[in-house]
Amino acid sequence: MPPNEPSLVNQHTKIAAMGLAVDTQRAYYFSGAGPATSCQSVWASFVSNNSGVRSPEWYGQKIFNFGGEKGVKTVRNNLPDSSYKHFVSISPDPNIIMIFAPENAGVDYGNKIKLRHQRMNEILQRFFIWTKMNIDIPILEDWIPFIWKDIEANHPKAIEPLFTFGDCIGGWKIDPDAGWEKYIANKVKQGNLKF
Repeated sequence: MPPNEPSLVNQHTKIAAMGLAVDTQRAYYFSGAGPATSCQSVWASFVSNNSGVRSPEWYGQKIFNFGGEKGVKTVRNNLPDSSYKHFVSISPDPNIIMIFAPENAGVDYGNKIKLRHQRMNEILQRFFIWTKMNIDIPILEDWIPFIWKDIEANHPKAIEPLFTFGDCIGGWKIDPDAGWEKYIANKVKQGNLKF
């Protein structure tokens, strides 16, 4: 792997980093490629609660893992015309929204903001689905752009952005206990949201 290429590193080995989503405490997604044994070692460090992985080029020396979360989904594939494997693992947390762009794999920033902007409708659609599953009052789809912008600007802990890199071009952790019903009722009462 060339120097300064994004990597995922544990105590024993490193692999090429293709994508990553983390907050200050833990990982929610990783994608990496390398020799099968190295990928397996890095994956084991991610899913263990007793060890971890760092990505020096993307996130410095901070060590992170999936926090021992159960049900992490992992896909392993052979890369064409290569002895390398590609591992992808993602958190099953229903309060996480992430979007991916394979063309951004391995890139630290690149055109991530442009790609995210182009796919804002997809992000808002996923948020709308989350609201329908988690909020006990009716929500109109037309309200979602206002709610998203207002929450980002005025209540940043309710929808907290993840640190994303490479093929993960955006990620957000939604707090299900952020008083969503009260927030919606207040916005309707203030006239910001109309039936």
